[in-house]
Amino acid sequence: MWDRLVYLDTTMLVPQSPTGSARPNRRVAVCRTLRVWAWVALSVFFGSFLARAQATSPPPRLIELTLDGDRVSAPGLVRTGSAAPTLRLAQGEAVVLRWSAARPTVLHLHGYRLAAEAGPGKVAELAFTARAAGRFAVETHRADGRHTALLYLEVLPR
Repeated sequence: MWDRLVYLDTTMLVPQSPTGSARPNRRVAVCRTLRVWAWVALSVFFGSFLARAQATSPPPRLIELTLDGDRVSAPGLVRTGSAAPTLRLAQGEAVVLRWSAARPTVLHLHGYRLAAEAGPGKVAELAFTARAAGRFAVETHRADGRHTALLYLEVLPR
């Protein structure tokens, strides 16, 4: 059988016979050329598709929250029968929760494993995409060990 390969051009490798004459294989060259062009076309198509998708994604929704003791105030909060208000989000929505607080506190968003520290002169931000649907508590973790639910996020499925 043939034991060596010879380059006839940049797209075609053909076996060389033991006698030294290269036997060009047009079908192999055409298949390889088509394969290369298919990869180029697919990468250009999907690359431009991803670039368009990233360019058209809306900026994250910014929600300014103020914490005064254990009371949260912000526009768009729904007060229900529970002690903590509710903020409703759509699944897949990008959100930034910007917290300001009168005293030092650690905020933790359950279900998303996000935490931040807020305090006088220190603004905390919890940035995430609401991927998981459900009801999630934002709690304070204070130095005295108390955990208090300040806010519930309701992520509504699409």
